[in-house]
Amino acid sequence: MPRTPIAQTLIQLEVLAQSVTTEVKADVPHLEQPHLKLQDLIEEIRKLLTERDDYQSRKQEATRNAHARIRQAKMTAHLLRKGLAEHYGPENEKLAAFAMQPFRGRKPSKKPKGSP
Repeated sequence: MPRTPIAQTLIQLEVLAQSVTTEVKADVPHLEQPHLKLQDLIEEIRKLLTERDDYQSRKQEATRNAHARIRQAKMTAHLLRKGLAEHYGPENEKLAAFAMQPFRGRKPSKKPKGSP
């Protein structure tokens, strides 16, 4: 059985709460307390959903800001790496201290140079 979306459930609850009129309360007085409780719960649900949506929008904004800062950090790190390589030289082993691979030359070819 599929789940009912929250919005649809909330609409059904509101329709039920609105359909309990004063005439119905007069006919069935012992249902007045549950009716008031249902109205209070619907109001609380509305507030909670609004709060959830607010949290969701703040979360999305924080994620966007974090991604922007990550992009800036990557560009700054690239600049720093290039500056270190320029200062120490691309072959200097001190670059390993900065988690950078020093250039150690090319590997020799496996084919003999004389063979076609």
